[in-house]
Amino acid sequence: QDNIFIAVLSELLGKERKETEREKKEETAMAHLFNKGSSSANEMAEIWDDTALIRMYEESISSTYNTVAPGTGASKSAAKKKTRAQPEQESNGWSVNDRCVAPYEESPNNKLWFPAVITRIDPSSGTVDVIFDGYEGTETVEIEEIFPEESLEGGDEQREEEEEGEQAMEVSSHPSFSAAPAAGG
Repeated sequence: QDNIFIAVLSELLGKERKETEREKKEETAMAHLFNKGSSSANEMAEIWDDTALIRMYEESISSTYNTVAPGTGASKSAAKKKTRAQPEQESNGWSVNDRCVAPYEESPNNKLWFPAVITRIDPSSGTVDVIFDGYEGTETVEIEEIFPEESLEGGDEQREEEEEGEQAMEVSSHPSFSAAPAAGG
């Protein structure tokens, strides 16, 4: 039994020595890799220095903003675009991006007036293209038919009256509504 015990003990000690040697090799390798003051530490610092990358990113974002939103930055192309857009101002004072109140025709006899934004002015035909608030489509209307948004007086009151009128029409046209008095009443 002593021989078996000695054999098992020596095998365990051999495994333990191998593990200890492996751990020492790993520690030595890690020490060489992350040794402060060595050239490898300086190289690691250079690898992880992102200041140049961050600077390039910020410059590209800034350039993108100047291209997309010319009014937010100083770019030469934005200044050129502004000078080209100014001649579109009509002699009556309207210009692109002005807010106005424009007619929307449901039928030739029925015009409804809604707030809108001017997207294009055509002085030769005397028309403007507008986009009504809350809608995506562009409508072409006569320039004489648009008014400044401030000139719309009682707009909220007019809208409330129209809504009440629509509700009254819905009630009067409902099949259960009858103008005749109910029997027995």
